[in-house]
Amino acid sequence: MTQNSFPPGWDETRVMKVLTHYETQTEDEAVAEDEAAFEKGLRPPETYYVLDSTLATKLADLARQRGVSAETLLNLLVYEKLQEWQVATAA
Repeated sequence: MTQNSFPPGWDETRVMKVLTHYETQTEDEAVAEDEAAFEKGLRPPETYYVLDSTLATKLADLARQRGVSAETLLNLLVYEKLQEWQVATAA
């Protein structure tokens, strides 16, 4: 089992709190949160990448099953994979 490393200021408790927030959030709550953040200019900088349409469909289906946005799921999956690769290259 690999040990997670978190960005500065983050720990497992904080990650779980954020995951719980987004996994229990209704679609209406998510939209309201996004709209409020947009109006306040609080959206973090974003970078866009092309995602194969077949992967995008699978991602959307899995996100819907888990009750999270495809964006949230994609970011979590990429973050986890990067952590695995960093551990593997450090070994």
